[in-house]
Amino acid sequence: NPVAIGTNVILTCTIDAVLRGANVGYEWTKNGVVVNGSILSNLSITNVGVVDQGPYGCTISVDGASSSSNTVNLTIFVPQPMVSSVNPVAIGTNVILTCTID
Repeated sequence: NPVAIGTNVILTCTIDAVLRGANVGYEWTKNGVVVNGSILSNLSITNVGVVDQGPYGCTISVDGASSSSNTVNLTIFVPQPMVSSVNPVAIGTNVILTCTID
């Protein structure tokens, strides 16, 4: 499901309970490129924008062996403005438009 622009998103990478407590490392990617500083099981993205859209994946390393997750696609929903007029507007008339986002 698309995520509304400006919200916070947390992506989580989990492993089998059997491996917990071992020497575990995490690395997140976006569009196949490593996300700098992404060494935790959660990847937090605050105030998401259109630039945050794309496929994200996680690689978990346990004692030298690693495994990569399937990617999840983050889609951002950008509300589109609606313009309506209750009265006809004549050409050349000054108009004041008010914009609100719900």
